Amino acid sequence: MKPIVNRSQLAVALQAGFSRGLIEFRNSMNTIGGYIFFPLVAIVVLYFLRDVTIAGSDSSVGSYAIPGIIALNAILSGLMGIASTLMQEKEDGTLLRAQCLPHGTLSYFVGKIVAQSSLALIAFLIVTTFAVVMLGGVQSEPAWQILSLLWIVPLGLAATLPIGVIFGAFLSRPRQLSFISLAMMAMTVVSGIFYPITTIPVFVQWLGLGFPGSSHLTV
Repeated sequence: MKPIVNRSQLAVALQAGFSRGLIEFRNSMNTIGGYIFFPLVAIVVLYFLRDVTIAGSDSSVGSYAIPGIIALNAILSGLMGIASTLMQEKEDGTLLRAQCLPHGTLSYFVGKIVAQSSLALIAFLIVTTFAVVMLGGVQSEPAWQILSLLWIVPLGLAATLPIGVIFGAFLSRPRQLSFISLAMMAMTVVSGIFYPITTIPVFVQWLGLGFPGSSHLTV
C-alpha cells in the first residue's frame, strides 16, 4: 500500500513549519515583556527579602523561592502561551486557512511549537540571568547541577506544549483558559514550590502530596 504522505512531502512540511516558526518568533519578540514581567517583579520582591531566612534553616526566602518562580514561568510560557495563541487564531480563521493547504496542519503546529519554544527559552534565560544577578547563590552549586538545566528545561517544554495545544484546541473562550491558569496557581500554593510545605496547615500538606514540589514535605 502506498503511504498517504511520503518522506519527501513530510520533509517539506516540516521545513515549512520550522521556517514559519522562526518568522513568528521574530515577529513575537515584542511580546516577550508579557512573559517576563511578573517573574521579574517577584525577583525584585525577593531581593528585598534576601536577608530573611526560613525558620529552622540557613536558607533565605529568595534562594528557596527562585527555582519555583523560574520553573513556573517556563511552564506558563509554554502551556498558556501556545493555548492562547491557538484560541485566537481559531477565532480569526488563521487555523482554518492553514488546514486548506497541503499538509498545512502539520506545518502550522510545527511552526507554533518552534515559535513558542523559542519564546519560552528566551524568557527563561532572561529571568534566570536576572535572578542570578539579583540574588546570586548559583555560584556555589556544582557545575553538573547547573548544566542539567540544558535538558530539564527542554524536557519541561516538551511536556507542557502538547497540553497547551490540547487546551487551545478544545477551549473556545479566554475565560476558560483563565480558570485553568488560576487552578495552576492554586496548585503551586499547596505544592511547596515557593516556600516549605511544612509551614502550611497539615491538611493542606497532605493535599500537596499529589502535586509537584511535595518532596519538600517532611511528616
